Amino acid sequence: MDAMRHVPVDRQAPAAAYLRVRSLLEDGEAVCAFPEAGISYSYAVRSLMPGVAALARETGVPIIPIVVWGSQRIAGVGRPVNGRNPRPDLTRGRTVDVGFGPPIPVGAGEGVVTATHRLGATLTEMLESVQRLPVHRPRTGEHAPWYPAHLGGHAPDRREALLYDVVPRTAVAPTWGPPLDGAPTLR
Repeated sequence: MDAMRHVPVDRQAPAAAYLRVRSLLEDGEAVCAFPEAGISYSYAVRSLMPGVAALARETGVPIIPIVVWGSQRIAGVGRPVNGRNPRPDLTRGRTVDVGFGPPIPVGAGEGVVTATHRLGATLTEMLESVQRLPVHRPRTGEHAPWYPAHLGGHAPDRREALLYDVVPRTAVAPTWGPPLDGAPTLR
């Protein structure tokens, strides 16, 4: 991680990481950030940290939204059973897709929360389009704890995921994605 110049983020005090990343962006470096600050137990885009939007606004560097789907079948999260998290599944041949979206500029006068909401909506649309691909859908009758409940899988719905997700207090709560009541999304 040090060789690739990883910038660790202390979720309770992220200012040092913010300043380091801002410096890298101002020097013309590309920076990959994970605004969710963790993996969602519902496998839907959860609360996002506002730092990515703030950095884009401050530096003028657009956000390139990226989604990854399929890796959750190898090493993901799930409902703890007897106090233990699910073990990795190292079955060969799993498909992992990475999707890239168009740049999202954040204007100098745009609010960070507004930009974060736009990012959340974009990531949700991108992620759900990949999740709905036939290669990623569960087989008929398959128990699928790795697939979102709102799309017909057996992962915790958004409301249940709140019991497991550890979300920093400064995160921007979602207005995007499936409803908290776990109702299926019909699209």
